[in-house]
Amino acid sequence: MKREEILKNLIKSGMKVLDVGCGSGRVLRELVRKTRCFGVGIDPFVSNFEGRDYRLIRMKAEEVDKLDEIFDLVYSIHSFHHLENPDRFLKNLHKVLSSRGKLIIFDWKKGAYTGIPEEYYSQDELKSLLDASGYMTLEAHEDSMELFIIAKRRSDMRIAVATDDGKTVRFGHFGDAEMYYIFDYEDGVFKFVEKRINEYTDEKLGIEEHNNPEKAKLIKNLLSDCQVFVGHSMGLQNRKLLEKRGIKMIPLYKKGVSIEDALNKVKDEIEGA
Repeated sequence: MKREEILKNLIKSGMKVLDVGCGSGRVLRELVRKTRCFGVGIDPFVSNFEGRDYRLIRMKAEEVDKLDEIFDLVYSIHSFHHLENPDRFLKNLHKVLSSRGKLIIFDWKKGAYTGIPEEYYSQDELKSLLDASGYMTLEAHEDSMELFIIAKRRSDMRIAVATDDGKTVRFGHFGDAEMYYIFDYEDGVFKFVEKRINEYTDEKLGIEEHNNPEKAKLIKNLLSDCQVFVGHSMGLQNRKLLEKRGIKMIPLYKKGVSIEDALNKVKDEIEGA
């Protein structure tokens, strides 16, 4: 398979690209040079490096959610089978892969003789793993030695609703909600994903002023996989930062709005966009 050629055709100038298991970073450097993208490579054995248009970071794939970036394309070449916990990697990847981003996996296929005593995935096994972790396979190919899969996040959009009681939208500052209910929106339907407890309220952090930059960063990381925030109020500075990252804040000024009614409001805005 012409791996670098496939990647080069998928990457556009200005994209943010992540290489998982980048090794020395050779492939990433070539892609950055040829496509003018911005690249980040992670590997548990690479030396940290900060360049003008790419970075190399010593990090396990399973820790990908610690990256402070949102990527348009994530790829892995002959590294996926090395992951200690692929489920955790795929779950955490949701937090840094853009809503329209793509995940590309190149790996040895099950039964391939590489001279190294390793276990590899079959195409069906890898597709099942992706499906169970919330990804949709767009393309799948294989030859006598390798397999190649392109996937995307299954949800069209992920929404975070600020709430204190799990029934109504919090009436007050978005960042001080007791919890956030997370929903995926796909094909006109909302699906509840999970409840995330907010450990970063003003009270828990012991701070008094709103728009605290450290607190805002903590909330952003907690909800980094969401494209829509629903709540009562948020500081103007933080709303502007969200807009720069392509995140929409939908304010609900009435007290006691049910989460169901809030989601209907979100749907109206999505379909009217």
